[in-house]
Amino acid sequence: MRALSSAFLLLVWLLSGCQTGSATGGAASRTARTAPQLRPATAAAAGFSEEEARHAASLCDVKCVRCHKFYSPADYAEPEWNTWMTKMSRKAHLKPDQEKLLARYLGALRTEGGTREQNVTGRGR
Repeated sequence: MRALSSAFLLLVWLLSGCQTGSATGGAASRTARTAPQLRPATAAAAGFSEEEARHAASLCDVKCVRCHKFYSPADYAEPEWNTWMTKMSRKAHLKPDQEKLLARYLGALRTEGGTREQNVTGRGR
């Protein structure tokens, strides 16, 4: 019985990782997932300063990739992507300014197209 209780508590602890507001711990500390970085030229063309692009990538790490793998916006039709963004923004408890920044960032990634690997490394072009 004690082993069953311990297993249940462990399961609850693991599942609660995505529910915390902390930027450390939870799923992020157990996996090495990160959001792709915009290429400097794409970031500049989208009107991002270096600091703003870093902040947006960090926001994506903490609010998106922390709980699930990165899904490339280029892999979805725009209306479908927008539907997911609306749903996930609510789930991630994004503030309006965070939602706007993240939408701009992911929109810029969409313009880069390609796969996550190509966006991060520039390979495959």
